[in-house]
Amino acid sequence: MGDQGKLSEWLEDRCHREHLSLRQAAANTGLSHATIGDIIRGGHPSPQTITKLAQAFSDGTNQRLALEDRLLVLAGYRTPHPERVSEALAHVIDK
Repeated sequence: MGDQGKLSEWLEDRCHREHLSLRQAAANTGLSHATIGDIIRGGHPSPQTITKLAQAFSDGTNQRLALEDRLLVLAGYRTPHPERVSEALAHVIDK
């Protein structure tokens, strides 16, 4: 399954855990219920849509930024960041 499937699974799971219908999720995010449904069915959301999802499903600025980054990875806009910089890369950066 590709990254897009992972985003659709994340959104479907999140709506299920929070007992949200498509219309309730739409109202919380400022998106249309059709857009929420499209994402759950595997549609490719824009980065602006992902920002709205992160704003709606997070509690604070730092959490929102982390969630937005994660959702951008799930949607295929970014690749995951390694937590640590490799020694070879650190050596190049330090020069």
